[in-house]
Amino acid sequence: MNSRIKTGLKGLIITIVLFVTIVLIINTSPFDEKLHPEIKNIMQDLPMPVVEGNAYYALMGLSANTDIDIIKAGHKLILRYIENRNKGNDELTNKDYNEILGESNSDGSDWQIELSSCDFKSNLNCLSYYSKKMTTEYLNNPRIQTMLKRYHEIISLNVFSNYLDTTIKTPLAAYGNMVRISRLKLATNYQPQNKSEFIKVLHKDLQFWKMMLNQGQYLIDKMIAVAGIRFDINSLSEYIRNNPISEHDLHLIHEMLIPLSPEELDISESFIAESRSFLNISHILKRDSSWYENLLIQPNATINLYYDTQLKSLIQLGQLPLEELIKMRHADVVDSSSGYELHYLYNFMGKTLLDFNNDAAYADYIVRGHDLNNIIKMTNIQTQAKLSDRQSIQQLLLDPKNANLFNNKPFVYNDKEQILQFACLDQHSECKIKL
Repeated sequence: MNSRIKTGLKGLIITIVLFVTIVLIINTSPFDEKLHPEIKNIMQDLPMPVVEGNAYYALMGLSANTDIDIIKAGHKLILRYIENRNKGNDELTNKDYNEILGESNSDGSDWQIELSSCDFKSNLNCLSYYSKKMTTEYLNNPRIQTMLKRYHEIISLNVFSNYLDTTIKTPLAAYGNMVRISRLKLATNYQPQNKSEFIKVLHKDLQFWKMMLNQGQYLIDKMIAVAGIRFDINSLSEYIRNNPISEHDLHLIHEMLIPLSPEELDISESFIAESRSFLNISHILKRDSSWYENLLIQPNATINLYYDTQLKSLIQLGQLPLEELIKMRHADVVDSSSGYELHYLYNFMGKTLLDFNNDAAYADYIVRGHDLNNIIKMTNIQTQAKLSDRQSIQQLLLDPKNANLFNNKPFVYNDKEQILQFACLDQHSECKIKL
């Protein structure tokens, strides 16, 4: 009896050892997969973005000293970053920034006191709010004067071409500073002595954000652009509410109220561009690991898994028509998956790393463009009401062409407060204008 127990235990131990050995072997790099052709296409060498007239480089170099060309400075920063990365240092240091942008370059934090405390959730008069802060002393600040000059330079550019061979440590362009300069310029032109030019300035500002939306390839480019357009449309609404509309301005107003096209709403290319960060991380991990660590890394299998389980679904999400996107937002989806399945024994580390799905989080970004189109539609209604001396706002709302894009019903109107609104698809926002 004892001999049978010993034999059984010995057999069990041998089985466990064999099982563990096989699992370890199939998780070593010689058993890694071949990359999908789609991944190879994404990872192919990319040309450096054009330098001349490129707003991307201008934003990279935006904080440079007054006597430095911002496009050249931005280009030098990316070249220095590539040089550093090739040497194994995947970042730009403070020394790099000081050498290229100048020792006294400012990050623009001194503007935040003046220009960052108004949002449309709590205040539908942000334009007036900012305009009141534009004191002569503030505007005569040499740094502000430099930034306003650079604003005019940047919005005259018609190219926005990103550096695409990125990792999570690749430096970002100065998006926040550009947003502040944009609001600063609009606020200065909303003052009584400058209002005659306001619609022209607003129209030009919106053209820049649309150019960035169309040509920028990263999600942050598109989200900053959508936010910039949103601010411009809300500023237009405030202008229409408080000022007469001249025939001279009407053409530009109608141009600003053209909704985003399906191509502008499709941000699937951003997911493809941003996937390079993850793909680069995998290769950097392989490059920087020791030989025995490399033996247990299966970067190709992990990258293929990332593409199959996440990137493809995000691309599809970015291309969903509005009706399907609304259904997805309203669906009560519960992830019932739990525990590990047998296939986790292969590429265990990669599958553990990627055992999540970001569709719901990314959907918050995707729907903002659709919310913006509805806000544009409400501002169109506001313009009609301003110009019409015959139709009441209630009559305009009953016109089918003025219906809410999300449900084909009239927008909600609060007659007492003269607020026109709808429930945003982006649950973190409020979508309303004041007539």
